[in-house]
Amino acid sequence: MTSIDRRARPSTFLGALLAAACATAPPSTGRPESLPTLAGPVSFDGRSGAGAWAGARVVDVRGGTVRLGRVDRGIAVRTETASPSIATLAVAASDRIWLLHASAALGTGEYRCQADGRCSRTRDFEWSCRDTSDRPEAVACRDAFLAKEGWVANVDPEGGRVREFLIQPERFGGGPPRLVVTVLTLPAAPVSWPVVSDDAASLAVQQGALPEAARFDVARWLDVPR
Repeated sequence: MTSIDRRARPSTFLGALLAAACATAPPSTGRPESLPTLAGPVSFDGRSGAGAWAGARVVDVRGGTVRLGRVDRGIAVRTETASPSIATLAVAASDRIWLLHASAALGTGEYRCQADGRCSRTRDFEWSCRDTSDRPEAVACRDAFLAKEGWVANVDPEGGRVREFLIQPERFGGGPPRLVVTVLTLPAAPVSWPVVSDDAASLAVQQGALPEAARFDVARWLDVPR
């Protein structure tokens, strides 16, 4: 099934996220794609109302939905699945790759890459902010994580069906970043958008296990402007 990019659709979020394995994503044009501004406000706790995401770029793939847009603080990404899932965003800029992982905790991984796409892990995941509550210490953890890492998302010890990410693109290298959204519907159904076959969409990476060496084909990722 080929993915469908829709800018207007009912507010209901559907199903089991992201990319049909048989779809072919075109290589990047090298020109950053502008993202629409969301109606907001988005709380990034997985509980934002559907109206907050009005105006988003909507991509339907294999029975699921991913939404992207801009907010005052950066780029917002929402995924939703019919079954419990976890999500990882892969961000590329210059010769660096960041893996932004949201499951029962938040973690950032990092690679340094060569021109041929071979990359070496320079930072493994260190897990933070497991408390999903609105207690002051939990809110402080998420605020500190955003200040340190340049991104934040909601966590859920049971997997959950919704992930809402905030990314501050200026915190990730020089030039417009490139992005892949990956979702693992538990226990082992990995998918991605844009559809890629590199290690950004591998089962191990989506499970939170970063290999020492990996390969990423960022030419097929989504270009987004800062």
